[in-house]
Amino acid sequence: MRDLFFIFVVCVSINSASAEGDSVEDQINAHCSALGRIAFLAVEKYKTGREIEDVKKELAAVVKSAAAATNDGNFFDQFLKDYDTVLADVYATKQRKATEYAIAYIRECKRR
Repeated sequence: MRDLFFIFVVCVSINSASAEGDSVEDQINAHCSALGRIAFLAVEKYKTGREIEDVKKELAAVVKSAAAATNDGNFFDQFLKDYDTVLADVYATKQRKATEYAIAYIRECKRR
């Protein structure tokens, strides 16, 4: 199901990119890079012992701003869903290495 949604996002990206002049690859890179930086912050917050709900509150303004700024906010809702996935993964896998996690996330995100 997630792959199907990603294909939909790519199709919408193609239409949006041709209208705006940005390539689909540029849009994906911007999306993944912004989420990677937020993934770094999420791991750093997790390492301090904060609960997931506290981290959501603390990063809410940053995440909404990044979602609106990345690709002119064209994929705002998808960005927020991906952020929720990142945050859940950080807590489920008990991440401790922020830089490594962020880099791995960006690589994996760009491959999808």
